Amino acid sequence: MRATRVLLTISTLLLINSSDLIAQDDLENVEYSIIAQGNKSPLNDVAMVCFNKYFNLESLSEEFRQANNLDDKSLYKKKMLIEIFLGERTRGADSIKLTKIAQNDNELIVAYETIDSDTSDFDNRPYLIIQIPKIKKSIVLFENGKQRGGQRELYIDN
Repeated sequence: MRATRVLLTISTLLLINSSDLIAQDDLENVEYSIIAQGNKSPLNDVAMVCFNKYFNLESLSEEFRQANNLDDKSLYKKKMLIEIFLGERTRGADSIKLTKIAQNDNELIVAYETIDSDTSDFDNRPYLIIQIPKIKKSIVLFENGKQRGGQRELYIDN
Protein backbone atom coordinates (compact mmCIF):
# COMPACT_ATOMS: atom_id res chain seq x y z
CA MET A 1 0.00 0.00 0.00
CA ARG A 2 2.83 2.40 0.92
CA ALA A 3 4.66 1.62 -2.36
CA THR A 4 1.48 2.43 -4.28
CA ARG A 5 1.20 5.82 -2.53
CA VAL A 6 4.84 6.63 -3.28
CA LEU A 7 4.36 5.67 -6.92
CA LEU A 8 1.20 7.80 -7.19
CA THR A 9 3.00 10.74 -5.56
CA ILE A 10 5.94 10.43 -7.98
CA SER A 11 3.56 10.16 -10.94
CA THR A 12 1.65 13.24 -9.78
CA LEU A 13 4.89 15.22 -9.36
CA LEU A 14 6.03 14.20 -12.84
CA LEU A 15 2.72 15.38 -14.30
CA ILE A 16 2.93 18.69 -12.46
CA ASN A 17 6.58 19.28 -13.41
CA SER A 18 5.98 18.44 -17.06
CA SER A 19 2.98 20.75 -17.39
CA ASP A 20 5.20 23.39 -19.03
CA LEU A 21 6.61 20.94 -21.56
CA ILE A 22 4.95 20.30 -24.88
CA ALA A 23 3.83 16.75 -25.68
CA GLN A 24 6.95 14.94 -26.83
CA ASP A 25 5.18 12.27 -28.92
CA ASP A 26 4.77 14.30 -32.09
CA LEU A 27 8.16 16.04 -32.07
CA GLU A 28 10.83 15.42 -34.68
CA ASN A 29 14.45 16.44 -34.01
CA VAL A 30 15.83 19.35 -36.03
CA GLU A 31 19.40 19.46 -37.30
CA TYR A 32 21.38 22.40 -35.90
CA SER A 33 24.86 23.86 -35.56
CA ILE A 34 26.22 25.93 -32.70
CA ILE A 35 27.61 29.09 -34.27
CA ALA A 36 28.77 30.92 -31.15
CA GLN A 37 28.56 30.75 -27.39
CA GLY A 38 30.19 32.52 -24.51
CA ASN A 39 29.65 34.38 -21.27
CA LYS A 40 29.93 38.02 -22.29
CA SER A 41 26.48 38.65 -23.76
CA PRO A 42 26.07 42.09 -25.33
CA LEU A 43 22.30 42.02 -24.65
CA ASN A 44 20.28 41.45 -21.50
CA ASP A 45 17.57 38.77 -21.50
CA VAL A 46 16.78 38.69 -25.22
CA ALA A 47 15.99 35.87 -27.61
CA MET A 48 15.72 36.62 -31.31
CA VAL A 49 15.52 34.93 -34.67
CA CYS A 50 17.66 36.24 -37.52
CA PHE A 51 16.92 35.45 -41.16
CA ASN A 52 19.70 37.55 -42.63
CA LYS A 53 22.68 39.57 -41.46
CA TYR A 54 20.65 42.79 -41.35
CA PHE A 55 18.70 41.59 -38.30
CA ASN A 56 21.87 41.92 -36.23
CA LEU A 57 23.00 45.32 -37.51
CA GLU A 58 21.06 47.43 -35.01
CA SER A 59 21.07 45.14 -32.00
CA LEU A 60 24.64 43.81 -31.94
CA SER A 61 27.85 45.79 -32.07
CA GLU A 62 30.17 45.46 -35.05
CA GLU A 63 32.86 44.09 -32.73
CA PHE A 64 30.55 41.30 -31.45
CA ARG A 65 29.32 40.45 -34.98
CA GLN A 66 32.88 40.23 -36.31
CA ALA A 67 34.15 38.21 -33.36
CA ASN A 68 31.37 35.65 -33.95
CA ASN A 69 31.40 35.90 -37.77
CA LEU A 70 27.70 36.90 -37.83
CA ASP A 71 28.05 39.02 -40.98
CA ASP A 72 28.86 35.95 -43.08
CA LYS A 73 26.05 35.71 -45.67
CA SER A 74 26.49 31.94 -45.95
CA LEU A 75 25.11 31.59 -42.40
CA TYR A 76 21.70 32.62 -43.70
CA LYS A 77 21.51 30.73 -46.99
CA LYS A 78 18.44 28.50 -46.48
CA LYS A 79 19.16 28.79 -42.78
CA MET A 80 18.39 31.10 -39.88
CA LEU A 81 19.89 31.85 -36.50
CA ILE A 82 18.29 31.61 -33.09
CA GLU A 83 20.15 33.84 -30.66
CA ILE A 84 19.68 33.55 -26.91
CA PHE A 85 21.23 36.23 -24.71
CA LEU A 86 20.66 35.72 -20.99
CA GLY A 87 22.53 38.69 -19.62
CA GLU A 88 22.83 39.75 -16.00
CA ARG A 89 19.58 38.22 -14.77
CA THR A 90 21.33 34.85 -14.56
CA ARG A 91 23.82 35.77 -11.85
CA GLY A 92 26.00 32.75 -11.33
CA ALA A 93 25.10 31.08 -14.63
CA ASP A 94 28.22 30.38 -16.67
CA SER A 95 26.83 28.96 -19.88
CA ILE A 96 23.81 27.71 -21.79
CA LYS A 97 23.50 24.02 -22.62
CA LEU A 98 21.21 23.19 -25.52
CA THR A 99 19.11 20.15 -24.61
CA LYS A 100 16.68 19.80 -27.51
CA ILE A 101 15.62 21.30 -30.81
CA ALA A 102 12.56 19.62 -32.25
CA GLN A 103 9.45 20.46 -34.22
CA ASN A 104 5.91 19.38 -34.85
CA ASP A 105 3.49 20.64 -37.50
CA ASN A 106 3.00 24.02 -35.80
CA GLU A 107 5.97 24.82 -33.58
CA LEU A 108 9.71 24.65 -33.22
CA ILE A 109 10.79 23.82 -29.67
CA VAL A 110 14.18 25.03 -28.42
CA ALA A 111 15.02 23.74 -24.94
CA TYR A 112 18.12 24.70 -22.97
CA GLU A 113 19.50 24.76 -19.45
CA THR A 114 21.57 27.36 -17.70
CA ILE A 115 24.72 25.89 -16.20
CA ASP A 116 26.20 27.24 -12.96
CA SER A 117 29.67 25.98 -12.08
CA ASP A 118 29.49 27.69 -8.67
CA THR A 119 32.25 30.14 -9.53
CA SER A 120 32.44 33.44 -7.75
CA ASP A 121 32.48 35.39 -11.04
CA PHE A 122 29.11 37.12 -11.14
CA ASP A 123 29.99 39.00 -14.32
CA ASN A 124 28.93 36.10 -16.54
CA ARG A 125 26.32 36.91 -19.17
CA PRO A 126 25.85 33.69 -21.19
CA TYR A 127 24.75 33.62 -24.80
CA LEU A 128 24.17 30.93 -27.40
CA ILE A 129 23.70 31.30 -31.16
CA ILE A 130 22.50 28.31 -33.16
CA GLN A 131 21.82 27.79 -36.85
CA ILE A 132 18.86 25.76 -38.13
CA PRO A 133 17.08 25.37 -41.48
CA LYS A 134 14.67 28.23 -42.25
CA ILE A 135 11.16 27.45 -41.06
CA LYS A 136 7.83 29.23 -40.87
CA LYS A 137 6.59 28.12 -37.47
CA SER A 138 6.09 29.56 -34.04
CA ILE A 139 9.25 29.24 -31.98
CA VAL A 140 8.85 28.28 -28.34
CA LEU A 141 11.77 28.49 -25.91
CA PHE A 142 12.08 26.39 -22.77
CA GLU A 143 14.63 27.45 -20.17
CA ASN A 144 15.38 24.89 -17.45
CA GLY A 145 12.16 23.04 -18.31
CA LYS A 146 9.89 26.09 -18.14
CA GLN A 147 8.50 27.93 -21.12
CA ARG A 148 9.85 31.45 -21.45
CA GLY A 149 7.08 34.02 -21.41
CA GLY A 150 6.19 36.47 -24.12
CA GLN A 151 6.86 34.18 -27.07
CA ARG A 152 5.20 34.93 -30.37
CA GLU A 153 5.45 33.80 -33.95
CA LEU A 154 8.88 34.87 -35.15
CA TYR A 155 9.32 34.33 -38.86
CA ILE A 156 9.50 36.26 -42.10
CA ASP A 157 8.95 35.22 -45.70
CA ASN A 158 12.22 35.59 -47.58
